Amino acid sequence: MTEAITKKKTPTGTMDIASDLYNLYEEYKTYLENLFKQYGGKGLDTPVFEIRENLLNKYGDEAEKLLVFNLQDHGGDSHEKYTLRYDLTIPKIRHVVQNNIVKDRIYSIGKVYRRDHPSSGRFREFYQADFDIIGESNSTMVNEFMLFKMVIEFMNKINSEYTIHINFTQNLYHIIVELLGIDITMFKKICTVIDKLDKNKFEDVVSELKNNRLDNDKIEQLRLYLEEKTPRDTHSIAMYDKLVGLLSISECESKEASRKNNIIFTPTLARGLDYYNGIIFEVKAKNNNLTIISGGRYDNLIPNTTLIGLSFGLSRIIDIMKITTENKWKDLYYLATLKGIGFDDKIKIWNNLENKFKRRIMISDEETDKKLIKIITHCITNNIKYLYIIGPDELKENKVILKDLENKTQELICL
Repeated sequence: MTEAITKKKTPTGTMDIASDLYNLYEEYKTYLENLFKQYGGKGLDTPVFEIRENLLNKYGDEAEKLLVFNLQDHGGDSHEKYTLRYDLTIPKIRHVVQNNIVKDRIYSIGKVYRRDHPSSGRFREFYQADFDIIGESNSTMVNEFMLFKMVIEFMNKINSEYTIHINFTQNLYHIIVELLGIDITMFKKICTVIDKLDKNKFEDVVSELKNNRLDNDKIEQLRLYLEEKTPRDTHSIAMYDKLVGLLSISECESKEASRKNNIIFTPTLARGLDYYNGIIFEVKAKNNNLTIISGGRYDNLIPNTTLIGLSFGLSRIIDIMKITTENKWKDLYYLATLKGIGFDDKIKIWNNLENKFKRRIMISDEETDKKLIKIITHCITNNIKYLYIIGPDELKENKVILKDLENKTQELICL
């Protein structure tokens, strides 16, 4: 069987999540699931593939032509064509429409698939954790405020510095259509170019702007508008001020976080305009400027229904945070019995320790333990923090040594 496995690597753009990384994923997943529930979320798990026509005309031409994974073999259902889910939002929308849900809060955690060009932090298969609010008021900014509180709570949990970048589709429309007088049919194309300023300088996109029929005067005006640090559109100004005001009085937004200026108005944030039609936001990790959380308002994707949500890029987050798990001690316990302790006594001691201290303790599967130095080396190599040691002398006194390998201390404990 193993001889048949000739390519000993994961498929390009994917990763195995194992050992410490798996524990980190489970920790973040559990934390987010509990957070979503605290804000009234109800869980939903959808199939990893959907009927293709449900996914079309939702993500834009580029994504649907170049980035989706279509399944060739559709089994016996030849009348249906299937595509791997590109995100968790559209399957959720399908579920909402299918079940006539008018108002709800729903979260989903699972894998999504994109036929992308893999690079650092960019995958073809990855985990997302989404929270979406359906059918609630879009005028008070309470929902936006709630989503930002989730972001702040999670970022405090993982102890990572970050910035939240905000823009409004209304502000983009005001600049491009109303101020520059560009035809509305060119709006999304211009926005696609603007969005590239996340990773490029303005001069790098000038040729593309010219290709979209902008003359030098309009290009220069656009550059000046995009350098502004506050919204221009009246609606966007009101929404931005309201959101910042809500966050400033929130207990979740500490004085320390406020000093860091975490929230930045970013007029070049222009993605997702095939569905976003209000606030757009992204959370970037400061150490590498990668987007790890994103979201926005997408009202009327279901006709006459308000919709807003956010998505945590779990795979990218754990890929970034995995460095912090290296050489990190774990609150795990191991039992070593010294020469002169029989196997039966070892098992009795093991059971007594677990029952007394109400914790799980690891032991060797060998009848005779290795030398103590080898056991200590094993624990240090695997970041096991605590080691119980018992020899014949300790057994006579009904005591056990507990070593704290991280802090290099030990104590004698009565059994």
